[in-house]
Amino acid sequence: MTKKEIIKKINAIITKVGSFGVGEVEADCSPCVASTGSIVSLAEHFNIGSAEVEVYQTKGHSSDSIESFTEKYEDMPKSTLEAILELAEKFKEQEEE
Repeated sequence: MTKKEIIKKINAIITKVGSFGVGEVEADCSPCVASTGSIVSLAEHFNIGSAEVEVYQTKGHSSDSIESFTEKYEDMPKSTLEAILELAEKFKEQEEE
C-alpha cells in the first residue's frame, strides 16, 4: 500500500468515527514520528489530514511533553502511517461495537 492509500484510509475512518487519541485505543505505545538522540516525537492525537505530535526528552525524569506541533500525514514516514492506520482500525472497531 502506498502512503497516499494509507492516508486515504486513515482519513476515511476519522471522517466516519471522529478524531481520536492514543489513550482511546489499546496501544502499546504512540507511533514514532522522529527520534534524534534523547528526543523523541510521538503522534498522539489523530485528525483528518494531520496528527498532534508530542515531543519528549527520553533521558529526563519527567513524562511531560517539552513541545507539541501538528504534522501532516503526507510528511510522515510510511512506517508511522502504518502504525496510525492500525490504531485507527482499532478505534473504528471499538466505536462500532
